[in-house]
Amino acid sequence: PKSEFWSALQQDPALSSAFMELLAHRLHRTKIMLEIRGIRATHERLLHYLRYMTDSGKEIMQIHQSMKRTAQDLGVSPESLSRAIKRLQEQGMITRTHRIIKLNERENS
Repeated sequence: PKSEFWSALQQDPALSSAFMELLAHRLHRTKIMLEIRGIRATHERLLHYLRYMTDSGKEIMQIHQSMKRTAQDLGVSPESLSRAIKRLQEQGMITRTHRIIKLNERENS
């Protein structure tokens, strides 16, 4: 229960620190996702999402969740997400092989 958890946080600085780190990470992710969802064009929204989801300096990411879930995260329909992926592929911005997406734009940066 809640009181036991708060007591454990007060007694264990390492646990308290780890919990604060977790909360900070969640808050940062929520802020980023709200900013991304505020982008009007679906293909731009997807591109920003992919940039966020890839580690800095890397260009390849593996999608571990369903496309339906990814579409929900982005606030678009699965059909819109599919069209956005196709558009970015046609523009040469990304290369997709099943669940692996490569950001080609980073090669030019």
